[in-house]
Amino acid sequence: IPQEGELLIIQGSGKDKMCLENLVDHPVIAQNSESYYLPDDILEDLKSRYNEIVLFYDNDEPGIKAMEKQAELYKCNFVIMNGKIAKDVSDFYEIDKDSLIEELEEMNLLK
Repeated sequence: IPQEGELLIIQGSGKDKMCLENLVDHPVIAQNSESYYLPDDILEDLKSRYNEIVLFYDNDEPGIKAMEKQAELYKCNFVIMNGKIAKDVSDFYEIDKDSLIEELEEMNLLK
């Protein structure tokens, strides 16, 4: 990822990261899972390099709960997909890429 920037997106899985990073205008990293918590030293390093960090996990109960808890702990924001088509980015991409692009545009994340 770049040394610094305006926005860093944290995804909960590698497959979703790969789909998302081809569409958005910001760097994307992936954790081992949505329930994984970033070590304090890594979080502080990322916060010093990026103006904003956004969590973007699955749109299901475990994903939303993880984002809510981590956003409070990390003092950052999160975004939630509509969820009517799929619960995660990679499924959404496979089912209806055009609708995913529209949703990312509404979230101001699109390239």
